[in-house]
Amino acid sequence: RESDGVYFTRVGVDALLSFLRRLGYPPALTGLLESERGRLDHLLFDVAFDYRAEGGRLEILKSSFYGYF
Repeated sequence: RESDGVYFTRVGVDALLSFLRRLGYPPALTGLLESERGRLDHLLFDVAFDYRAEGGRLEILKSSFYGYF
């Protein structure tokens, strides 16, 4: 009730990496994706985040991603 969510499906590894970096995921995870990008390039992922707009600012409340490695 207090937030909205956005969900993207069939996201490639480059978009997933961008999503994770932008939302401040740990460098260990983004580094793994970066180093294994070529091996993961054929996979697709789902990403999502919940947000609310307050005082003209967008606040990300939580985020998630799903896929098989």
